[in-house]
Amino acid sequence: MESKPQARQEALEQLWQQGLTGHELLTRHTELVDRFLIDRFAASAAVQQAGSGIALIALGGYGRQELYPFSDIDLLLLHERKARKFMPEAAESILYPLWDAGFEVGHSVRTVKDAVSFAREDYIFQVSLLDARLLAGSETLHQELLKLYRKKVLDGGREQFVRTMDTMCAERRQKYGTHAYLLEPNIKEGRGGMRDIQAMLWTAKAVFGLNGLADLEDAGLLTAGTADCQPVGTVDDPDPGKKGARRFLADRLGERQADNVRAVLAAAGHFQQGRAHEYMEGDKGRNRVA
Repeated sequence: MESKPQARQEALEQLWQQGLTGHELLTRHTELVDRFLIDRFAASAAVQQAGSGIALIALGGYGRQELYPFSDIDLLLLHERKARKFMPEAAESILYPLWDAGFEVGHSVRTVKDAVSFAREDYIFQVSLLDARLLAGSETLHQELLKLYRKKVLDGGREQFVRTMDTMCAERRQKYGTHAYLLEPNIKEGRGGMRDIQAMLWTAKAVFGLNGLADLEDAGLLTAGTADCQPVGTVDDPDPGKKGARRFLADRLGERQADNVRAVLAAAGHFQQGRAHEYMEGDKGRNRVA
């Protein structure tokens, strides 16, 4: 029997095919998963036994409420030490339905102290905590996490944060290249792609406590142009529906199956066959190699 979240995800795909805008797709998809997880959390006997000693937190793109179709769902189950014995059952009751529905889930189960300690060792997890968003459970635990994270990780560590981010960006660009020199660039990981924009926002948040492009403009770190400091979803991808299309198709065809992707997108009527490559390159062909 088909699970409810999987059925809803397929309904979203049908709505997208009928013209649902990219931003609305992100909003509905995030809300879909939020509702499902909150319901599972509330219905879990183990969670009820743990009382106020547990919190369910979204991380990464899901934490930013930018959950594209087929993106991973990153979760942190935060708990007090006294609730430790309830956590295996609590995790199973929340995560198994997601796995059964076909979602890719990244998760960890930690105390506040353990989460912050791991963040000091693992830079990816450290960055993901910048986007932490409480879904259900203890707001007190959530705030304790943010407070200890700032104290133990960010305070006194901002310069190292920037150096590590710079190193990772350089390594990523070396691996994935620069858009201007590739016929089929990786618009997410390549130079000037979505990861570079996210790296800018992560750094601004970690170093200056700024949230989003508008805050960067107000602080004089960014000059508004024709984009007028739109939300990042409209700046890095003028129509997130295009990225949604790429994610749907990449899941089925693979990232590098460009010819198939072009043919399928053209057949779906999203753009003319001759201009399909421009959407794959993510910048309306401005960086396309002739």
